[in-house]
Amino acid sequence: MQFNVYPFKRGKKYRLYVRFEDQHGQTKTLSTGVSYPLRTNKKDREKAFKKAQEQAIEIVMTNFNGGVDPRIDPTPLLSKYLEEKYFKHIKLDLSESSIRIYTNALHNFVRICGDRRVNDYKRSDIQDYKLYRMENEGIKKTTINIELRSIKAGFNWGLKNEYIERHPFKSQDYMFEVKEKRSEFTDEQIERLFQVTEGKSIGLVVRFAYYTGLRIGSISAMKWKMIDLENKSLNLPKSIMKAEKPLFYPLGDKAFNIIQVCKAQLKKKRKEHPEWYEDIPFSECHVFQKQNESGRYSIRGIQDMFRTAMDKAKLPDSLVFHCLRHTFATHTLKKGGSLNGVSKLLGHSEIAITSKFYDHTSTLHYREDANLL
Repeated sequence: MQFNVYPFKRGKKYRLYVRFEDQHGQTKTLSTGVSYPLRTNKKDREKAFKKAQEQAIEIVMTNFNGGVDPRIDPTPLLSKYLEEKYFKHIKLDLSESSIRIYTNALHNFVRICGDRRVNDYKRSDIQDYKLYRMENEGIKKTTINIELRSIKAGFNWGLKNEYIERHPFKSQDYMFEVKEKRSEFTDEQIERLFQVTEGKSIGLVVRFAYYTGLRIGSISAMKWKMIDLENKSLNLPKSIMKAEKPLFYPLGDKAFNIIQVCKAQLKKKRKEHPEWYEDIPFSECHVFQKQNESGRYSIRGIQDMFRTAMDKAKLPDSLVFHCLRHTFATHTLKKGGSLNGVSKLLGHSEIAITSKFYDHTSTLHYREDANLL
């Protein structure tokens, strides 16, 4: 009975695995469940290896005896892993819209590629998935790319948390190449939209989106406990952010004025209809609320009101609510804003992401430099 125990670096630890050939001559590499920190003394390291050796003997013997040991088959069917582990995780950390995207993508993956054990998927499966979605179901490439990122995230999390032994799609170039398009409002178009929404609830939401560049999901979910009125800033938790990272956002004067209007409206509603806010403290109220109740405007509700306003202003259907975010970035850069500053306000993890979409705008300010000679 030959086997080897060896360490593998995972995060801030070394985890010990056993490698052996089973009765069919196939090489297996399985976790012993033993680990030790990257920086550890010789005595503790030897102790960990001794324990791993004992575990390895049990694993190998169980394998050859035909017994059932969860370490021999450490991963369940993909559907079971998703329902019992991954979906429970994302429900704690992601927004409702992001949860729908992730769950739909992974359910589609199971439907198209089959419900197998997580370690049994191959690199070719992701290619088969994207071609099937495009050719058989007519899904757009940009949508499929979002789905592919969601599928990869599910496998990444499983590998990181040791529910999966291998990631079949890691470092694989499988995305569709698509031309990124960032539509934005012209000055004249944004002015027309402001005019038709003047004095309406959607008008405050539209202006706030334009003056901050925040996504519709964050705006819909924003509560008063996330606003620092004294310092004129927002402290948005990762739970309402697409990037799953908290965002500190300093408010400009126009955006802060909108916050003040919303505050006055809420105070008036709480005074006139105390029954709506029974046991609901001010801090737990949503900033952008429906007029005739205490509930917030949902993402769908905002989109419906926005489309009605756009039709009234006779603006093109190609301009969607998310275009207000692009318009904020483009107009800020055109007026002299820095690429780094806009990147921070948009909540991008790297300035390279902002540069990819908006650097053509910031280069307009270099024209005077080009004429110096």
